[in-house]
Amino acid sequence: GVVELDMSLEMLRASRERTGLRLREVGFVEGNLPDLPFAPRAFDAVLCIGVFAYVRDPVGALREIRRVLRPGGVLVMQVSNALCPTSRLHSLLRKAYRGMREGLGGPAHPHLRIPLRAFRLRQLRQMLEAEGFYLESWARYDFRPPLLEWVMPAVALAASRAIQRFERVEALGWMAEGLVLKGRAG
Repeated sequence: GVVELDMSLEMLRASRERTGLRLREVGFVEGNLPDLPFAPRAFDAVLCIGVFAYVRDPVGALREIRRVLRPGGVLVMQVSNALCPTSRLHSLLRKAYRGMREGLGGPAHPHLRIPLRAFRLRQLRQMLEAEGFYLESWARYDFRPPLLEWVMPAVALAASRAIQRFERVEALGWMAEGLVLKGRAG
């Protein structure tokens, strides 16, 4: 079966409503990294999309994921690229937005208080290996030129598609907004 884990009951309810009709074998569990409510070696695979940006202790989170994976199990994770100027700009804008909302007396959104975390490929490789994973493959994605997407979205999309062919070229790695990694538990 499939298990969806989220720290928000509201998100779990929304997900259950959207997937319940199509996927009968889905479990919805409230929880949070690095304290997963699962037995050791409970899963063949773990998928983390957009999770590590919000995790306060990424090493502890990887250790916990390793605990719940069977030997040879797969971890697929997506993270923001710390080298990308677009990621850094989004982080600054997020801080400014939070400050404006709070300064104007707007409602406080708890997720805006959590600093978003971005990673470098080398850093992730070291963390994965230290926690018992072998990095099997990786790719960079989303090569939108900084700010161009706001001014000329069609040109930014065309440029992104042209650059995507070079996703593994180190010299262009700084332009990719995201990284996707596949690790295997040792």
